[in-house]
Amino acid sequence: MNNFYFPMPRPQIDLEPYREEITLLYSQNARIANIQTIIQSHGVNISLRTLKTRLSSWGLRRQLPSQNEALHARLLTLITEAGLSAKETLEVLQKEGFRVSEPTLERLRKRLGIQLRTNCPLQRQQQRLEIEVLLTEELGIGDVEGYGRRILYHHLRRHGFLFPQHRRSRGEYWCPGPNFVWHVDGYMKLAQFGVEVYAAIDGYSRYILWIYVGISTRTAIIRSDLGSETSLIGDAQWALRQVFDPEAAHGDCFWLGRSTDNQRIEAWWAQLSKSCTFLYYQYFRELREQGLFSGSIPEQVALLAVYMPTLRRVIGEYAKTWNIHNIRKQKSRPNAVTGKPFMNYFNASKPDYQRAVNQMLLRELQEDVRDWDKDEYLPPDVLAWCHQQLQEIGAELYGPGNGFNPDNSPSRVPEEVSQPYRVEYLELRRRALLHDQLDEHPVLCLTTKPLGAWDWEPGEAQEG
Repeated sequence: MNNFYFPMPRPQIDLEPYREEITLLYSQNARIANIQTIIQSHGVNISLRTLKTRLSSWGLRRQLPSQNEALHARLLTLITEAGLSAKETLEVLQKEGFRVSEPTLERLRKRLGIQLRTNCPLQRQQQRLEIEVLLTEELGIGDVEGYGRRILYHHLRRHGFLFPQHRRSRGEYWCPGPNFVWHVDGYMKLAQFGVEVYAAIDGYSRYILWIYVGISTRTAIIRSDLGSETSLIGDAQWALRQVFDPEAAHGDCFWLGRSTDNQRIEAWWAQLSKSCTFLYYQYFRELREQGLFSGSIPEQVALLAVYMPTLRRVIGEYAKTWNIHNIRKQKSRPNAVTGKPFMNYFNASKPDYQRAVNQMLLRELQEDVRDWDKDEYLPPDVLAWCHQQLQEIGAELYGPGNGFNPDNSPSRVPEEVSQPYRVEYLELRRRALLHDQLDEHPVLCLTTKPLGAWDWEPGEAQEG
């Protein structure tokens, strides 16, 4: 006869006497292993698995970090307002009882769109301008006077500006001589107001070879749309190079890259912004914020008619001054070329890498753009109408015979420095809007970009 033994089930551990304490510990984000240790100290031998099962049966479940709104709000406060680093933020959150690890924190920060820095060149340029505005205002009332670099860094972080505390150092720039490489790029801070600036700087001497201030429909012949295709300037450079080097590939003579890699011209844009164009950028922004520039065709016509000649003059003068200013030695870059850009370009002690241009090919290239007026910023009939209106406006403001001429604009009085020719612009804007509403002639419009590649044809004017 066989004997069968059926093991008795283990008696269920009674945790009810400790339920209130366990629930409190769990709500305070205590680790389950720590709760197990506390319960075992009361003489109750319980496994982690059993404890987790009991917590689940009681309906106690922790919220995932991605679903925890309190964690989200605290994370935003610690990074953007308190200016803490990722490591400091993690330490504070864990001390406050939030169950979050370093990888989870990083994923959550990105999911919430909280940035520690920006790698977008346009965002960085915009941020630099906004920082200049903030510091100018605060220095004027003495709020940040005397702040050191570290204090100022945290002050700006509290205002939402994104940049690392210690800037990543890049390799020292080196170029063997003038005309070895030219850096070409566009300055787009004024593009939202219809004005674009392009320039080329010699990599060795930092001499500004050329600078062009125009409208987007004219700079289209310099660049490709958003870098999606090879620009015409690159094709022209390649064609000129192949005359004496038929085996040269496009990439041998024209390099496309990010703005962040274009050190020479990017550094010069910062100088131009700080010394020259910042005033106009800030003023145009104020006009927009005050509802005095919405981007309508009549408003663009008025703004270009009043300010394009002045912008061309002041930016051109700054480039000329730059070329003859003295570049001093830098402790951080002992091998950097010093002295005047003009002398370093035309009278360098290093080899000059320029090559003679094939005149026949050059004439062919120029023939392709023969009908392109690089100085045009408004259709001729529209510009003539604007000049007539400005003559009348000037006579009304300053007396007969004192018409306002944008090409020879009068000196500004001190109160106009930050708002140049505001009265003239506002009156021309009023007249342009009325002219457009009445459907009078000439039709106010903007110049469109040239069409085609080498064999482009001038486009039709863009009407309002």
